[in-house]
This record gives sequence, structure tokens and C-alpha cells, in this order.
Amino acid sequence: MTADPDDASDTGLRPYATPLFIGCGLATIWVAYQAGLRLCLVVLYGLARVRSEHLRFVATPKGADWIVSNGDHLAGVGPLHYAVSVVLWLVICPPIFLLLHRLLPEREKTGTAARR
Repeated sequence: MTADPDDASDTGLRPYATPLFIGCGLATIWVAYQAGLRLCLVVLYGLARVRSEHLRFVATPKGADWIVSNGDHLAGVGPLHYAVSVVLWLVICPPIFLLLHRLLPEREKTGTAARR
């Protein structure tokens, strides 16, 4: 039993799957980053205080204290934000990508099998 040479070129990916993955990945990274910022504030201050005082991060410099809109300087929030954002991204990205991937048209068959 020999392998069909036409099957070797078939990767199983649909056309435009790579640009879709890159776009979906970047968009969901941004969403996870923003949601991670909000969730960190909710964890640190509570939902009622975040909503009533309209709290947000003003500056999030790398390796320094993060500044909240009420004037607080928070140290050590970076690892918490990173963990929350990564978990959110891992939960959000694969289902969205798989759903959009299923909506792409299937790859056209080429070679001898398509000519028959």
C-alpha cells in the first residue's frame, strides 16, 4: 500500500487559516489584556468600588508601580495581571478561532483526484 502523492500536499488547513489565526490571536490578546486590567482592579478593590469610583489603570510601566486613577501606586500587580490575561486568552482564543475556521470554505482538491 503506497501513499498517494496528492495527499502529501493536503495539510488539512482551509485557505486563509493562517491569517485568520494571526488576526484572531492578536484581537483576543487585546481583549484578554483589557479584561485582565479590569479583573485585577476588581480583585484588589472590589466590584462596587471600581464601578462607583470609575477606577482604571492610568499607567502600567514595566518593573515599576502601576498607577490607578485614584492616585494609588500598586506594586507587584504585573504577575497577577499576566496570569489572569493568559488564562483569559487561553479560554477565549481557541473557541473563537475554531468557530471562524469552520466558517471558512474548504480547500479545493487538486491533482488527479479532482480531475476524475
